[in-house]
Amino acid sequence: MSTDHHHDHGAQDDERRRFVAPDSSRRHHPAPDADEARLAELYDAALDDCRPCQERLLALVAQDAHATADLVNWACVITGETYGEIPDAVLEDDREDLFPEPFRQLAGTYQDHFMACTDYEAMLPQCSAMTDGQRRQAAAAAVALVVGLSDFGIDFPFQ
Repeated sequence: MSTDHHHDHGAQDDERRRFVAPDSSRRHHPAPDADEARLAELYDAALDDCRPCQERLLALVAQDAHATADLVNWACVITGETYGEIPDAVLEDDREDLFPEPFRQLAGTYQDHFMACTDYEAMLPQCSAMTDGQRRQAAAAAVALVVGLSDFGIDFPFQ
């Protein structure tokens, strides 16, 4: 556990709590279980609008290129499944307020490599080359996007 209190991931009355990360088994390097647990915890903290937990968890995710790539990839998978592709509004430079440059770069890589099933493998070196601050920006935008989609009742794939 990375926070000092619990965010109820198992709440049966909240459809948004059905966090299931995309299957990482097709990757050359599957995500560790700890990464998926931390991302679920971050998602729950964001749903609960618990800023202290979100900040603490985002800092942890930003230290790990794999965790950041997992989170951004998950957001891109959900967005791509929802809209058929990553919408131009996510990729355009004039949306810096919602989608900072590090997130847009990774989302563009996802879009370019999705059909070849190499999206994660192409995103990982980019995440590794980013600073912790850039990874944090990308991770924060990804979790905000997923929470925003869940607030509108999007039926997430992989559930």
